[in-house]
Amino acid sequence: MKRFISIYKNLSEWPKKALHNMNWLFFEAVFKALVSFFIWTWLARYFWPSDFWAFNYAVAFVWIFSFIANLWLDSITIKELVEKHDESDSILWSVFFLKLFWSIFAIILINLLSFFFFYKDLTQSLLIFIISSWFIFQTFNVINLYFQSRVDWKYNVLASWIWFTASNLFKIIIIISWLWIVYLAVAYLIDFLICAISYIYIYFVKTKQSALNWKINWQFAKKMFIRWLPLALSSVAAYIFLRIDQIMIWNMMSSKEVGLYSVSVILSESTLSFLWVIWPSLFPALISSKKIGPEVYDRRLKLYYWLFSLISICLILPIFFLADTIILLLFWSGYSDSIIVLKIYIWSIIQMAITIPLYQHMTIEDVISYSVYSISAWAILTVIMNYFLIPKFWLIWAAYSTTIPSILSLFVFLFFKKTRNIFIFWIKSFNPYILFRLAYSEYFKKH
Repeated sequence: MKRFISIYKNLSEWPKKALHNMNWLFFEAVFKALVSFFIWTWLARYFWPSDFWAFNYAVAFVWIFSFIANLWLDSITIKELVEKHDESDSILWSVFFLKLFWSIFAIILINLLSFFFFYKDLTQSLLIFIISSWFIFQTFNVINLYFQSRVDWKYNVLASWIWFTASNLFKIIIIISWLWIVYLAVAYLIDFLICAISYIYIYFVKTKQSALNWKINWQFAKKMFIRWLPLALSSVAAYIFLRIDQIMIWNMMSSKEVGLYSVSVILSESTLSFLWVIWPSLFPALISSKKIGPEVYDRRLKLYYWLFSLISICLILPIFFLADTIILLLFWSGYSDSIIVLKIYIWSIIQMAITIPLYQHMTIEDVISYSVYSISAWAILTVIMNYFLIPKFWLIWAAYSTTIPSILSLFVFLFFKKTRNIFIFWIKSFNPYILFRLAYSEYFKKH
């Protein structure tokens, strides 16, 4: 223990800040994962597969078009905030304006499409309208980016604790009061409202600024919009991949199968919350390390890649081997068909884990626009495999249709000169011997 304390004291400022913030985020992620796991299990039992699908279908439908509202500019915005510290106000509010404008546009588009082309019943339309309204309040997450760029996560944690507590109280009330599924969507809408208010309050208390001082740099906003255009295609493909499987299952099979499949998706994606503990704390330091020198930058990049892969494996293996116990204990025998789906789908998390550092590496090198080719290949392969295999092989191949394309799509980067070296660098980063030497030289050699 004394050895670790001594090492910590001798670390430079950035590693210390990163470790400090990772402690905040890790505690938050573990607690939230456990509570959310319990609440979602309770909800799945309450609504059962035949009813649980309605909410998940609405979320999947909205997600397909949410690239319009999200803009996928978070990593680029953090990079700008780190590199242009003095212009943080104009950067922040320019991105806020862009997100707000396109959020309103996305809400209108989603509901027009839902009503005129995908109308099922009143409940489904209400769910889609309420869920799409989340976008307005998600716009305030740009304040989150401000604190991320400064590796100052305790304020984000405080804000998220406020809405997380309110969120789960609303869900418990829905269950014990036997309320309609639409109330679940309303509960989430209130959650995002509370979260937005919390972010605004903490930001102005911390920075001591007035809303009257907000300024939008129209030239910067235009520049960010132009940078967003190629990323928009990547976002379309990404959101299609993430939710198209549930929509295709619903159209090809029944609402019960969507509920069974959704349980596997929710359990698998819940593991990603642990990965979000790492990148917000380390990404700003990674950007800064490039200014120090190529040797430090390359060393930290390799450790960054390896860390994500190691954590994903540690999360996947217990779920794979304990899938039977997890499903039957938490969801009862009504969800027993989800067991084999979970055992297959959980392996897609490896790809999701390694693309986080890969895309951040591409963001730093200003080649993130090439991600459109990989993600598009991912989405196209997923749709093709689902279309031909779901009718014949049921939910099992729906899980395979997610996992297999996710790995194959990464090899697209080999075909482009600007991304080929990044891809090769990523592959080399998983040599255990090299990583051990890097870790030794980075943390122990001078002690």
